[in-house]
Amino acid sequence: MIAACLAPALVWAFVLHVHYGRSGGARNFAAPLSGLLGKLRELYVGRMRHGFVGVKEEAFATAALAVQALFLLGRPQPARPWWRVGAAFAVLLFCLGPAVWEGPHSAAARAVLPLTLAFNVLAPRTRAGLALLVAGNLSVLATPSLLRDVPSDTIVLAHDAHLEFRGGWYGWERQGRESWRWCTRGAVLVVRNEGSKPRAVGMSFRVRSPVDTTIVFDVAGARQTVPVAGDRMVPVELPPFVAPPGET
Repeated sequence: MIAACLAPALVWAFVLHVHYGRSGGARNFAAPLSGLLGKLRELYVGRMRHGFVGVKEEAFATAALAVQALFLLGRPQPARPWWRVGAAFAVLLFCLGPAVWEGPHSAAARAVLPLTLAFNVLAPRTRAGLALLVAGNLSVLATPSLLRDVPSDTIVLAHDAHLEFRGGWYGWERQGRESWRWCTRGAVLVVRNEGSKPRAVGMSFRVRSPVDTTIVFDVAGARQTVPVAGDRMVPVELPPFVAPPGET
């Protein structure tokens, strides 16, 4: 039975290794509590820089997971299958590495989702249990932020002008209040003017490359070359151009 459970994961790991030359990410596991303590340090630094508002979603999620794990481990019920499942993931929670904990909307909650399910099944249905249920589900308060951060390929420039990411882009990545997208060789940005008159459009942003490179921007027929030193953020300001109705 154990072999039958492990076989699909092992086969999939082998496929990934053959295709990508590696089997998975690093820093997913760590010594017990070290990843969680790192998360608490991250929350403390974020609160000092941006106030509690800047870290409240992750603080709620971290507190909820801690309540769930402490309840499951502090109230053993080995005869109940839900407790056995939840306790296993509670132990896993304390062994998650920094790659799972770091950043806003970290992966920790989904990595131990069975813990949350088991907690909600096993929490006592009493007045005190209601308070416990609320504390163990504080992560619900992060839902509005999660819905706001749904990735989009379109950025609104004005009510009738939009910037679209077309070919060549990888998905959005985020760290704190910053977001970015990578491309390898060439990528396309399209300004879509839905109005009836031409619009003047200017763009300013920052670019970075892991190695020394030169980026060429071809904007409405004008070309601008920007040298980029490896792993350094370089500000770029493209001269304004006219976007007629339709796509540029």
